[in-house]
Amino acid sequence: MKKSLVIKLGALLTIAFLSNMAFLPATCSAKYLNSNFRATSEQTYKGWPIDWWVTYFIQEFDKTAPGHGMDWLHGNSKQNCGPSITDWVPDAIDKGWVVRSLPSYAKVGALAITVNDSSHFARAWIVREVYTWGFKGTYIDKDGEPSEQKISYSWLANPGDGFNFKGYIYPERVPK
Repeated sequence: MKKSLVIKLGALLTIAFLSNMAFLPATCSAKYLNSNFRATSEQTYKGWPIDWWVTYFIQEFDKTAPGHGMDWLHGNSKQNCGPSITDWVPDAIDKGWVVRSLPSYAKVGALAITVNDSSHFARAWIVREVYTWGFKGTYIDKDGEPSEQKISYSWLANPGDGFNFKGYIYPERVPK
């Protein structure tokens, strides 16, 4: 029951945040298009609240990534402010992860990232299945729940609404 209250509250804060940027302090600038809210759980994963939307992506990526998994995170977990996925592609490159910038290079287990460079909002998917025309990926919906969506490579190349494809982060390291 408590979880559903948090998810509903998250959706309300998303609406408030999108309509008036002043609702969240500047220190909580991790923006995600569909689900941007403060987590309330005392349980954590890698120092991030377990019920924060970004933690879902961290956990899913880590299931197939080598070693300790995702290691490029920034942010302030004491204030429940997750890392901004707008920085994930360049940060993953800096940490030695394989990144591909062409939409047709989808790979199962990879993170697919689009960013609106003006608003700094981002969209992310975990790639689940790859097709000749696109991929099926999991994203966090407006209610804060994982949902599946099919994405074509042509849409990813030009998603509109000011968004640009930033790349896939593969769950593998650059060979040394």
